[in-house]
Amino acid sequence: MHFSLKYITVTLYIFLYVLVSINASPLSQAEEAADLASRYSNQARFAGKNELVINTALMQVGLVRNGRSPQSIKPFMYVSEDILKDLGFYLFSMSEPTNPRKGDICVCVSRNNNYPNGRIAIFNGRVWISGGIRDFQRNLDFIGLIYCYRGFGTKIWLDEVNGYDINDENNGYSGIFGRGVTGLRVSGDQPYRVHIGGGQWLNEVVGNNIYDLNIGYSGTEFGNVIDAIAISGNVNYAVHIKGGDWLPAVNGYDIDDSENGYSGIIGKAIDAVMIEGRTYATSYNENY
Repeated sequence: MHFSLKYITVTLYIFLYVLVSINASPLSQAEEAADLASRYSNQARFAGKNELVINTALMQVGLVRNGRSPQSIKPFMYVSEDILKDLGFYLFSMSEPTNPRKGDICVCVSRNNNYPNGRIAIFNGRVWISGGIRDFQRNLDFIGLIYCYRGFGTKIWLDEVNGYDINDENNGYSGIFGRGVTGLRVSGDQPYRVHIGGGQWLNEVVGNNIYDLNIGYSGTEFGNVIDAIAISGNVNYAVHIKGGDWLPAVNGYDIDDSENGYSGIIGKAIDAVMIEGRTYATSYNENY
């Protein structure tokens, strides 16, 4: 059978495109918002509706919401700290960041406000763009206050391990020192749960499947850092405090028992987990 060179070339291009698409890392929510906002910003230069189109882009990703001004029935777009935290962002600066990352969001408010609820600027990887401030970097005096938020980034799962040895960095525990743990999955079909830093205990789960958001692992979808874990089944387990040491092992399962019912110190992030007799894995987020 004869195949033309043109046919082979086209087939090869298609194969390479599919291969690259499969292996491409998915954009985080913040990066997707930055891409959309940047694209709409370019269109707005000709449309004369910069604020509307950029906020429309951010709305598509869910970073801003509709509201109504108390002085007018004219709709406006707004963002608040609660919205950003719900969507997986955290406050990392209260001044213009010196090394911004693509997708960073700065909420700009006037000097007579003391809360982060106002116009938005988002970093597209090269420059700050904004629907409310014509030149973000030259209007800091006018802006007054800046609250800068960063998305947690892409959640990255480590390979499963089944060891129980703090001296075995390959199979003895799961985690990377210095990287806060953001998810935990454990074999055995026994209940386990985690406590979110600055938050609360999440509901029990029993699965070991990163694609099952309901019971496949314990942790938030966006990857909030974990500061304590509780595992049932009378197994020994321990956590390593980020920037600290391993805590003594416990084997209880009671979130009201800080001595033996769970492992961790509420308010202090953990960066590694060790569980005896189970197969398990942890995740971390690229921005931590």
